[in-house]
Amino acid sequence: PKHPKAITIQNEMGMIRECWKWAMENGYVPFSPKLPFQNENLITDDKVKRETWEAHEWSSFARQVREWLNVQYDGTEEHLWDCWVSYQMLFFLANCGMRVGELVKVRRKDVQFYQLQERPDEWMNGKICCLVQVHPSTKTGAREVNAMGGEFAKRVWEKSKHKNKDDFLFCHLDGTAFTTSQFRKKFEKMIAYTNENERWGRHFVPYALRHLYATTRLQHGTSRTALCENMGVTETYLRKHYSKYLARLATADLMKMDKDIGLGGKLISRGNDFAIPEVTE
Repeated sequence: PKHPKAITIQNEMGMIRECWKWAMENGYVPFSPKLPFQNENLITDDKVKRETWEAHEWSSFARQVREWLNVQYDGTEEHLWDCWVSYQMLFFLANCGMRVGELVKVRRKDVQFYQLQERPDEWMNGKICCLVQVHPSTKTGAREVNAMGGEFAKRVWEKSKHKNKDDFLFCHLDGTAFTTSQFRKKFEKMIAYTNENERWGRHFVPYALRHLYATTRLQHGTSRTALCENMGVTETYLRKHYSKYLARLATADLMKMDKDIGLGGKLISRGNDFAIPEVTE
């Protein structure tokens, strides 16, 4: 009915890539070893301020958003289910770093759950994690995501009545998949209920969950290479958008010092630190 906006085309570049691949395979365009937009981020990220929570802020939000879910029980069954699924999506996204557009396309066959065992940090033993296969039509193509917070995905897995392997994991009561806009609306209601924007003086959007994941992983020592592979980004992208966190989160590494080596030096009492000996002849 009308021409699409430029931002719509940019957001659909994953689909464009798949169409181009199909065209190559069927001889409609010459074969090229590099697909259009491969490793290119056409969205102007330098103009997007990537705000997220600090650790103590997230803890406060996580507590208060439970109350948001509790007050939804007076609604219809469909409303409550959508709110409950959105709640699980919220915490799963914060623990996996996936884009919302990637998560809503996940089907049951794309998820493999596992439990952590024999961890040096014993409190993590028994935690449920999962491997998620990202659909090739998404922004950066197919990849495998190794996700923490598997218990949030498993809750939906177990409670959903749609259990065929091709059914969407995060779906409505009728089995249809959530859309990014539907999750965004629920996210905005959570943010409004907990008064996040006013409390912290920032504007939170669903991407803040991916940003939270990245900064949390860096803080816990995840290598940049592993993080980039899991998030589907390049190290250049990581440095560009998370540079202000990298030095701060590397404090433990930057402050290592062998006592026997040290850097020497001696404190000089006040008044003598700039004293220049008088020259006498």
